[in-house]
Amino acid sequence: MKHVSTSVALLALVALTARPAEGQWKFGITPSFASYFPMAKLVDSVGYTEKQANAPMLGLRATYWVGREIALEVGTTVTNSKIVSEASGQLLSGSVTNKESGTLIFSSLRLVFKPARSNFFGFLGPSLILRRGDAWPVATFPDRDNIGAVIGLGARSEVTSSLSLWVSAEAHIYSADFDGSGPSGRYYSRTTQSDVLVTIGVPIGILNR
Repeated sequence: MKHVSTSVALLALVALTARPAEGQWKFGITPSFASYFPMAKLVDSVGYTEKQANAPMLGLRATYWVGREIALEVGTTVTNSKIVSEASGQLLSGSVTNKESGTLIFSSLRLVFKPARSNFFGFLGPSLILRRGDAWPVATFPDRDNIGAVIGLGARSEVTSSLSLWVSAEAHIYSADFDGSGPSGRYYSRTTQSDVLVTIGVPIGILNR
């Protein structure tokens, strides 16, 4: 909870102090650090739940401005997130599920819109969510990967004349049925998942206007 509050507070602080940039590059990359917050449970039955654990993430985005207000952006963010299982509100410390870790990869193509003379921006587009690792063997989870949509808002803050921060909050929304009709016997039913990423990135201009 402390991790969530800190990320939200930092997002609000940067948004409030953001000011219009003097110039803008044409193409650049943005290495980033993010916090991952799954909003929906993987399993939600009476007295028993499973969900992905909150986790830090690392990412990289490439942005190309096709105009002064419109950009195309492609990016990938990766995290190692355990699956947490609980029974009647108590963590099952001996559960096999709790001991398995899995890699989550969020990739997306976004259309970015930043109004003129503003450092606030919004974006949307398709996203691809990949699951790998011990928690997600393909033999058991034939439908472990998902296609969805990403939507988000953010702000740019000029820290110095040569350094700025891009802070954003985005939601990846998708329909998931991880085991499908596989040998696990449809343990996971179809659900709508909503995963939130709060991201802080440092844009590096490569090609100027």
